[in-house]
Amino acid sequence: MSVRQVIGIHSCKEALKVRTSQELKKMYVKQNWDQNPYLKALVDLARAKNLQPETVSIKRLNRLIDPKGEIHQGVYLELEHSFEFDKISFSEGATILVLDRAQDPKNFGAIIRTAWLMGVEGIFISARNSVGLTPSVVKAASGGLEHVPIFIKDNLRQCLEELKKRQFWIYALDSHSSKTIWAENLKGPKVFLLGGEGAGLRKSLKSLCDEALSIPQTEKNASYNVSVATAIVLSEALRQNQLR
Repeated sequence: MSVRQVIGIHSCKEALKVRTSQELKKMYVKQNWDQNPYLKALVDLARAKNLQPETVSIKRLNRLIDPKGEIHQGVYLELEHSFEFDKISFSEGATILVLDRAQDPKNFGAIIRTAWLMGVEGIFISARNSVGLTPSVVKAASGGLEHVPIFIKDNLRQCLEELKKRQFWIYALDSHSSKTIWAENLKGPKVFLLGGEGAGLRKSLKSLCDEALSIPQTEKNASYNVSVATAIVLSEALRQNQLR
């Protein structure tokens, strides 16, 4: 297991609610936290989990967080938690995300939160050329990270091959595809593969996909932001699976 940094009131609140006492390692709050009702509620949650927060100065709080300069809202939490892909069983109609070279922390955090609300059962990201689980990502996810397993892998190609063996249908999101998400039946176990903000999706990964899908748009020479594209395709998948 590795230590994960959690900052921000909403993210820390969700972590304290979801994680076990064994996973919660350290918590720091700024001085005069008892004058802030939100921080006071977090301290009460921590103590209920047998975690005693340490009161520190803003300067020390700033030094604890890596990378520096992240907006922490006066609270910082350390926890240990990891997911093992081989030990997780997915549901019959599970939705999985695979993100290739996602580098913007706000986009990645927004994707994680959307994935939580849309019932995604796992997100795979590459260990290299990806933003990773930085405090900024965790804060932008606003609690979503405590509900969606994140798998950081050296080889996304191997992950896709393993998912295909598990009978997942692999979709690449491609704005040039003539087939749209509206025309596809998205009711089985599926993987949505999306490229990052800059270089996009690698051809070596796209070649493993069963089908490429596009999202309808009125402007041919533009494309959706990756977090917006993720929200749209997940919303359509959820709509189809909830139709009666």
